[in-house]
Amino acid sequence: MLKTIVLVAAALGGSAFAATAPTGAFGIPFGTPISELNIVRAGGPSLFVVSPPQPHPAFDSLTAVVASSGLGVCSISAMGDDIDGDRDGARIRRQYAAVKADLIEKYGPPSRDTNYLKPGSSDYVYFWSEGIKTRERIYETYWGDDLVHLEVEAGSDGDPYLTIEYLSPTYAACMQSIRSASKSAL
Repeated sequence: MLKTIVLVAAALGGSAFAATAPTGAFGIPFGTPISELNIVRAGGPSLFVVSPPQPHPAFDSLTAVVASSGLGVCSISAMGDDIDGDRDGARIRRQYAAVKADLIEKYGPPSRDTNYLKPGSSDYVYFWSEGIKTRERIYETYWGDDLVHLEVEAGSDGDPYLTIEYLSPTYAACMQSIRSASKSAL
């Protein structure tokens, strides 16, 4: 099931992670020109839903990318399938742990690992996914200066799913290029 993908622009600084920064994901190298993407649907002049050359079994077969005409692909995002009825979050946490282990093997230890429950929220095991849905519980991991982000999210029905986002080291410049192109259209 394809979900709406919202990408938030953020300015990134340099880091020691840059030496092992991602070069792309799902067979899509950063910098790939828009013309070389297998576009399924365009969500505007810089957001595209594509069929990736190398899909991953934990994620939908469609991937969202942000690209500028000058810098090519600068962000790659994917969402997994809903895990129906996983109220206690056991199945999604196993899936998350497996993907996280693969990312640790590739990028090293995470720079930030969050398993947060808002004070006063229910820690009752059968409300685990409900807490994800209401954002009272945050379950996410970052590598580098937020260049790779893995998170558990949940739809309005409370069924959890994985999301992953990769940002290129040139992401800030790419977003500036996109903003400049948008302004020139006014």
